[in-house]
Amino acid sequence: MGMSLVGFAVVLGQYGRASLGPQVKVIDNSTNVFVSSKAGNKQGYPNVRIPGVAVLPGGKLVAVCEGRQSGADQSGNVILVRVSKDKGKTWGPETKLAGDGVDSCSSPLIVNVGNTVFIHYSIFPKGTDSYSLSKGFEGKAQRTYVVKSEDGGSSWSGPVDTTRALRKEGVQSINFGPGNGLVLTRGSNRGRIIIPAYQRVGGAAASVAIYSDDNGSSWQTGSPVNAPKGDYPNEVSMAEREDGSLLRNARAAKNVGKRVQAVSLDGGASWRDFRVVEELADPVCHAGLLRARFADGSKKGVMLLSMPGAMGRRNGQIRVSTDDGKSWPGSFNVTKDYFGYSVLVDLGGGDFGLMYEGASGSASNPNTFIGFVRFKMVG
Repeated sequence: MGMSLVGFAVVLGQYGRASLGPQVKVIDNSTNVFVSSKAGNKQGYPNVRIPGVAVLPGGKLVAVCEGRQSGADQSGNVILVRVSKDKGKTWGPETKLAGDGVDSCSSPLIVNVGNTVFIHYSIFPKGTDSYSLSKGFEGKAQRTYVVKSEDGGSSWSGPVDTTRALRKEGVQSINFGPGNGLVLTRGSNRGRIIIPAYQRVGGAAASVAIYSDDNGSSWQTGSPVNAPKGDYPNEVSMAEREDGSLLRNARAAKNVGKRVQAVSLDGGASWRDFRVVEELADPVCHAGLLRARFADGSKKGVMLLSMPGAMGRRNGQIRVSTDDGKSWPGSFNVTKDYFGYSVLVDLGGGDFGLMYEGASGSASNPNTFIGFVRFKMVG
């Protein structure tokens, strides 16, 4: 049976418990933030995917996703936005941020500095995908943009073209996250805005960090992670470690079958210590990564990772690490049903949020939705 679109109860911690460290406890049932037209949003899109959410001061949330004309990655996608003023309990109207329904707006990534919100996205010309783009900057080439809101998502600037600032010669595409960015809070790069991304050259992909040191006025791309040929780390999330360094956790090519990680000691400019994380079996899916707590007295620092189980995009779970991602012994099941891309956010006051892709119906004709559930971390 697929997940119910109304009143679905996420049962964090019920199917499994962490073997070590903090535990995860659900606060309330899932709320559907974006819903496909097949699932009941009659003014919407046949497929909704690629969630991201930012937490603003005062508990306001800004959520983003793709509205797609079909299940294909590039299918006339548009970027959709909704705002919540009560930490995700209820949501305002759905608005279209970008897209003409012909070319495809893809891989939105959201990050905020206070009430200033940035959304990065790319545009694929009609008839192209990651493997068929023109090289260079003309013709059927991918372009990247950023938009900004300075009033918590009520209004947005026009798009600023960042293509030449972010994509180096010879790189076919820059693909954001997807999901969430972050702002570094410690170390020599404190205040740097980090945008997880990956670049593609032909069939090869490599994760990179895009960053800004001037509050989003300008952006630049760091060096790609140095991974063995064939591993191809791509869709990626990042989190700050205790010492201010940056952890990168990514999906990799199909032949790897595990999550892959690397560390940056210079705020995303370069990467080292690439490794395959053997305990994180992965069906090649994006995952959410969050620094949930820095060490405080007797309490260890905590990182959270949201991802599907090993066999396909099902059996969603939250993994827990108390050693900056060196190991992930804690595991709490979210649902036994479909669980796709996801992101995690800190809502403040000990509360956290999980936004995820869900679906019911058949694999060839799914009713897709993006849900949001709040939970606490205990211990």
